[in-house]
Amino acid sequence: MLFDLVLLVVLCFTLLFGLRNGEFKYLPNLLLLNIILYYVIARLTGLFDDRYYASWKAILVRSFITFLIHFTMFYGIMGIDFDIFKMKAFGMAMAPFLGFYIISYFIKLAYRALVFLKLKKNILIVGAGKSGVLIADCLMENKRVQKDRTFNIVGFIDDNKEEDYTYRGIKVIGKTNDIDHIVEKHGVKEVVFAIQNTKGVSDELFNKLLLFIESGIEVSNTFNKYEELMQRLPIEKVGKDFYHFFPFAKTNSSIFYLSISRIIEIVLSIIGLFIMFLFIPPIFIANLIFAPGPLFYSQKRVGLYGKEFNLSKFRSMVVDAEKGGAKWADKNDSRTTKIGALLRKTRIDELPQFFAVLKGDMGLIGPRPERKVFVDQLKKEIPFFEARHFIKPGITGWAQVMYKYGNSTNDSLIKLKYDLYYIKNRSIALDIQIIIKTIFTVINYKGQ
Repeated sequence: MLFDLVLLVVLCFTLLFGLRNGEFKYLPNLLLLNIILYYVIARLTGLFDDRYYASWKAILVRSFITFLIHFTMFYGIMGIDFDIFKMKAFGMAMAPFLGFYIISYFIKLAYRALVFLKLKKNILIVGAGKSGVLIADCLMENKRVQKDRTFNIVGFIDDNKEEDYTYRGIKVIGKTNDIDHIVEKHGVKEVVFAIQNTKGVSDELFNKLLLFIESGIEVSNTFNKYEELMQRLPIEKVGKDFYHFFPFAKTNSSIFYLSISRIIEIVLSIIGLFIMFLFIPPIFIANLIFAPGPLFYSQKRVGLYGKEFNLSKFRSMVVDAEKGGAKWADKNDSRTTKIGALLRKTRIDELPQFFAVLKGDMGLIGPRPERKVFVDQLKKEIPFFEARHFIKPGITGWAQVMYKYGNSTNDSLIKLKYDLYYIKNRSIALDIQIIIKTIFTVINYKGQ
């Protein structure tokens, strides 16, 4: 980040001489604008997020997306003043931006190789029961998926397990009364307290955890560590204490957030519907040739507080696809038409949903709206399933961008964890991250 700040200063001097012939009175404005734009956009795209530094490709993709948004916003904000719409001025602005991002990318690769991959965070798990095993699974899965080399699990400590107990290669290395010696011996930087029933836990252990915090060692619990690693909520582990662990985001009652979100939804709905009308002629003709039948289809879906509303999409399945009754849509559903498969992959089929957003039945971002027949089924099988109706459903959402299209009860459970994570933590920053991830999904042709 510090290297990038130096590069931003160089970028602004280059822009100053290229676009303003060295008039230094414009330098403060250039610096302030680019510093704010770059660091805000980089934060939202995850350019400085440790989770992506295990892969050079992830850094490259996020650098490219940050560049596109950064330059576009700079071009739009400063274009009128600099008369930047002339091709000569466009080139004078584009070249320094490209140079900045290319140099910045190689600096990040050097940091990744020389510093990041050599950092090791030793983690100790207190408790080898169900909660401790859950955290071990999360850490191991995190390491497998992201090739994360920046942490090391030194082991469990547990008073009720033998010292030869091992889970996925992680051993019990002592008892709780030895925790201070174990932390010092292994250079532990984080202690995860994974004991669900705290009634039998001694005051001495809690006091030692407080001393760890005072000495700079991170202490976390099962719920928070799971949420941090998986970016979803472990609802099956909290039971009746769910609402204790599930404080609603302040944005759920924030007039400012809700007002800003609604204004953005209305503007984007109008733009989305305009784009939809542009697609109508080619989709209509394609349907005539490959899949004769209605252009749109409409269904009742469950929305805010369990109320039903009408949702419309471009038809992607054969006529009378549910003759035998309601059925989950599969990834390679035989009922999908040729043109429908393309519409679903690119998410063009969802453009008519902007009617529901404009009307106020849906939001731009939120849980995916389900049909009542599936809601009635899932709320019997999945605890707290109805909690996803605390906010409006959305065209896109945290669950949609973080998990595949669900067609089973287990898939619905995992997606509910993501939905509740969003409801708990939703903010303008998280909304922008979801929009960026949705763009990635469309670009990568991963829609369902």
